[in-house]
Amino acid sequence: MSSRAAISRRRFLGLVGVVAIASIVAAWLPTQWARRLVARARDWYRARTDPELPRTAPGPLSPRTLEVVQTTTARLVDTPVELSHYTRYFEWRAENLPGYREVYERFAQTLDAAAKRAAHVGFVECPPAVQLRVLENTVPTPGPVGALIGGMFDRTPQLFHKYVVREILALFVRTDAWVLLGYEAWPGKPRGLERYTRPPETPVKAS
Repeated sequence: MSSRAAISRRRFLGLVGVVAIASIVAAWLPTQWARRLVARARDWYRARTDPELPRTAPGPLSPRTLEVVQTTTARLVDTPVELSHYTRYFEWRAENLPGYREVYERFAQTLDAAAKRAAHVGFVECPPAVQLRVLENTVPTPGPVGALIGGMFDRTPQLFHKYVVREILALFVRTDAWVLLGYEAWPGKPRGLERYTRPPETPVKAS
């Protein structure tokens, strides 16, 4: 009787163990499946809303393209700034990093074409208000759904927004924004020594 009871207990414990393992596996499989599904959905969404640079050779920018990206910078920052470091930024990327030259050239051609449709002149020659309107229409900033819908048909606006607009604004934040906040120069730029190259300021006499 005791041996039968022992066997029954062994079978019972074995059955409990099998059921426990089956429950863990049953709970684990949907979790893993859900994780893979979420990862695939995230990759799919990113591929359509976060475009990569084209794999084209670097090279110098055309004078017209440089004019367009400089004018774009002036419109986006909307404050008087020295454009020389922005120009160096564009030129270095175009000449040293694959894909940037093509993106800048396509960006300039697209803005010129849109400006000619809107005002019958190129982007640089348009009034500032028209330039802003052309930029808003050509490089919109959609929400997640709009980015997904646009990315399923044409990812060019996302390409321009990521590698032109966002990089211009990021460079502004790292440089000229510090000057607007009251600093003499932005981090990494020598300050103070250039004062000796400037003529002394004439004090204003009290009347």
